[in-house]
Amino acid sequence: MILINKPRPQEKVSNNLSSNGLGNHCQFVNSECEIVLGNQAFHLTLSTMPVIEERVELLIGSEQAFKLERAVIEGINMYMGTLPIIQEKVTAKKWRGWFMLGACSEPKMKWKMTLQFEGQPEPALLLFSTGS
Repeated sequence: MILINKPRPQEKVSNNLSSNGLGNHCQFVNSECEIVLGNQAFHLTLSTMPVIEERVELLIGSEQAFKLERAVIEGINMYMGTLPIIQEKVTAKKWRGWFMLGACSEPKMKWKMTLQFEGQPEPALLLFSTGS
């Protein structure tokens, strides 16, 4: 697994989460994330860092064509069900979608976004959190 992050002095990101069984993963830093699956790199951008009960847009791009088969979000530290990401293909190399997160009793909620791309044996797992 290769994780590419632009260095940002504001936040420190752990690049080695494989020990917790997450496999191909990435953590959003300043609303951006890059992940490599097989021999294909994907660049993901959120319109804003997620806040509960507000619409957030997601852009996915790659230099190679791809097809997104499944896109969902689940809570890590509290069960919130499976939240769909409403998706739309823009071009063969670009996809966009949007989602909204529900409120819960946890002061800081951890989330896992799962993206399954056609032809990739493992999904991409993207991590982020909401709250203080």
